[in-house]
Amino acid sequence: MYSRKEMAMRANIYLIEDHPLMQKMLREFLERVADLQVCSMAASAQEALAQLPTAGADLVLIDISLPDMSSIDLLAKLQATLPTLPCLILSGHQEAVYVQRSLAGRSQRLCCQGQSYGAGDDHSAGACR
Repeated sequence: MYSRKEMAMRANIYLIEDHPLMQKMLREFLERVADLQVCSMAASAQEALAQLPTAGADLVLIDISLPDMSSIDLLAKLQATLPTLPCLILSGHQEAVYVQRSLAGRSQRLCCQGQSYGAGDDHSAGACR
């Protein structure tokens, strides 16, 4: 277990994922990393838009395929309402169009099946950091 000091130093990740199994898997994965914790989760873009202003998130992880809004449109709304909050889009797609649209939408990074793309692309393994 983590000490109170270690808990205070952990980055708060807000996860937007509509599939319960992926939500569970991602949360478990992220919380195994000593300096990361999931502060909250949403299964839809509208739920996230309602919760994020008060969630205390340091980073938002967004599934590229959401049921009520495209991740690109959600990203644009987040940039308008919370412009300093970093966002990272997660995708199973590797087509160039997804990478281009996500980065043009001002996502800081796009993670696709083991690859990470971003502005200034250093391909860092710690994309959440």
